[in-house]
Amino acid sequence: MLFRFVKLLINNKTNSFPTIISDNLILRELRNSDAEEIAKIITERVIKYLLASIPYPYKISDGLDFIQDGKISFELDKSVRWAIELKSKSMIKDYHYRDDDLPQSLFGGIISVENIDNSNKNGNVGFWLGERFWNKRIGTEALRAVTCYFLSPNNKIELHKLYALYFFVKHIFL
Repeated sequence: MLFRFVKLLINNKTNSFPTIISDNLILRELRNSDAEEIAKIITERVIKYLLASIPYPYKISDGLDFIQDGKISFELDKSVRWAIELKSKSMIKDYHYRDDDLPQSLFGGIISVENIDNSNKNGNVGFWLGERFWNKRIGTEALRAVTCYFLSPNNKIELHKLYALYFFVKHIFL
């Protein structure tokens, strides 16, 4: 079964933000403290070319604006933006890093469902990851978890269809 590994943690309050926990990831609400990591990742060489409509240079204040906009959109049932956080550093520990050189942050990127249409029950899903998180199936796992959340009944927002646009970049597999 596609969604067997996903555990959803949802508070009982109607407007509470859903936290999704999968095998290797925690998808959680964005915090103001994430703004610095967001700015750092967005200015990575490849990422800045793949994202549309972002300011250049991207500053921490832009990250704070993005987070605040996401909170407002969530309250209006127009979008949900999660931080993609790894449960442990073992997912990014490979030949590129020595133990003492591993990144301190487990913040890997963002996954969101935007342009939610409540009358037609659909939305646009998308995600981006920092380069050090590529080729580790993190995007795949996050996408499965979010799909499971939105297609499950009894959530704040229940959708029947998610759609996505994608960019093909040679040698990049998420």
